[in-house]
Amino acid sequence: MKGTAAGLILLPGCWLLFQKRGGVVLLHQGMLLLMLNEMIVWNYHAEYNMSLTEGQTSNYLRDIRTTELALIDRSGKEKDQHFVVPMNALLANAEKNAKAVNKEGVVDSKALKPIPDPQGILPVSVTVLKYVRNGDVRKLKDGEKTPASKGIGETYAIVERTAAKGTDTEGTPDFGAAYVQFKDKKSGKDLGTYLIAQAITEQDNPKVYEEVADGDKTYLAALRFKRKFVPFTLHLKDVRKDDYLASNTPKNYSSDVLLKDPDSGVSSDVHIKMNDPLRYSDMTIYQSGYQVLPSGVEHTTLQVVQNVGWMIPYVASMIIMVGM
Repeated sequence: MKGTAAGLILLPGCWLLFQKRGGVVLLHQGMLLLMLNEMIVWNYHAEYNMSLTEGQTSNYLRDIRTTELALIDRSGKEKDQHFVVPMNALLANAEKNAKAVNKEGVVDSKALKPIPDPQGILPVSVTVLKYVRNGDVRKLKDGEKTPASKGIGETYAIVERTAAKGTDTEGTPDFGAAYVQFKDKKSGKDLGTYLIAQAITEQDNPKVYEEVADGDKTYLAALRFKRKFVPFTLHLKDVRKDDYLASNTPKNYSSDVLLKDPDSGVSSDVHIKMNDPLRYSDMTIYQSGYQVLPSGVEHTTLQVVQNVGWMIPYVASMIIMVGM
């Protein structure tokens, strides 16, 4: 209705200026608006997902196309503090330090360069010895040396995998892995070199995170998908898969969630299913996937889309129709 109204308002002006060609001009204006929308989408459109098991509550979204190194301070009474290094900084630092680690895993500590932190945001100095975009871990072979001096890296090594492609039938994302050295910023004391693998830490279970002790502070270190924290929480009450009668072919996935937003006072039960998303806080939350984990717990994946120009294509299409 808004698009049609816009077209009807513009049509008389185009008619007065361009006479019989007014409709053609209006049609082209609609096409230009569609092209403008592509620029807006390119700059402002964002896609994430939210991964929940039944009974879990979450207040963050994940971007599975990129990773980040997180140092988590859990000493606060009410909130955890997350110090984050993005993947591009990890890759750049690993490239600088590539020559400092030889094939036998021996490290030339004098050649290592930490990640620049001019604003002093990170609580400790972080140096990446090696980073792989997609990797797993395996047990060390007899006599094999490792750059790691603490944690799981003392008995395990990184196995590099082929990077995932958009055309892969499995559709699995990359899981990063790295050897990371931490040092005290003031004294330069070596706090240890750790093997941190996203295949382990992406479980979002603090018990499997590496612990980096610096004086009276202990930080949990993890590689994870890039997170975007939101001002509301979703609690998964139930997720279901409905099949077609007498078959295992899924007909519908749906999730029952409790939405809570302390800032606005919202506390509401919401049913999300295929083709019936939840729209809240400038985000559209779609039912995307369903899975039964090895533990038997049901798991849901919600696709989250943030698109400020979502209405432009509808308006442009109606302007084109009026112009025709």
